[in-house]
Amino acid sequence: MESLTALKTERTEHFIKALDHRLPGRIPLDEAKELAREFGGRMDRKFRSATNALNHWRPQQVTPALERACEQGWAERGLGLDCEQCKLHSFIPLQASTSQAICPACSTPDRYGRDNGKSVEIMYRLNGFIDRAVDNGVLTHLLVVAALQKRAPDSHFLPGVDVVFDDGDTKEVDIFGVYEGKVLAGEAKVSATEFANEGQIRRDIELSRRLKADVHVMAAIATSDLVWQKRVPSGTARPSTRHGRSNADDESRSSPRNGCHPADVPQCALVRSLPHRGS
Repeated sequence: MESLTALKTERTEHFIKALDHRLPGRIPLDEAKELAREFGGRMDRKFRSATNALNHWRPQQVTPALERACEQGWAERGLGLDCEQCKLHSFIPLQASTSQAICPACSTPDRYGRDNGKSVEIMYRLNGFIDRAVDNGVLTHLLVVAALQKRAPDSHFLPGVDVVFDDGDTKEVDIFGVYEGKVLAGEAKVSATEFANEGQIRRDIELSRRLKADVHVMAAIATSDLVWQKRVPSGTARPSTRHGRSNADDESRSSPRNGCHPADVPQCALVRSLPHRGS
């Protein structure tokens, strides 16, 4: 997942952050997302080598994941070309490469990119479908669904649901479905640090309450930079929480931290027994 995320073209999130930096607070989030969808799709897909795909990871660690993505048809191998004439940075699929490197934009003869100036360097690029899916958080949703279904095989979920309430209000919920016979709703993020905003957590829990969910889930793929705190925002009830870890060596099902415990899948915090208004 980290390798795929490193290769994604930063359209939606990058565009929204740049827009908010230049026009802070002036464009509602929903409108910013629509602009990102409209203009972000015009960006060329990102490509990287195994050497620079992930910081602090050695190529020997990254290459197997990138090669597996290629075997599954999720990514493709190619060569990079930095044109001295038109200054464009181009990706040349291996099957389209020639003995003489030619810039696809201006047709000027050039050289393929090399690893430290030595051998020609293999680049990796996600296919268009997977690139969009990763950018829009689809893979994150599916990994969370897989984690929950591994814990409770009889569960059923819908990822990325647009909901419309009786008053016409529309919201989006990342995960919605039935978990262990109870209605579950909640959020799925790539990084656990995205749950650092307490105001956002309040809004997420309130949305789950409006959906009359019994369980609220907060799930993240990358959790190494997060220390879980056993609390919920003040002003809400004090439900019990169960935390899951992706550590494969912690197999104790009796531990209260094992609410969601699959190996190599997202960490989940399940907030149970949400009080419903009027109850």
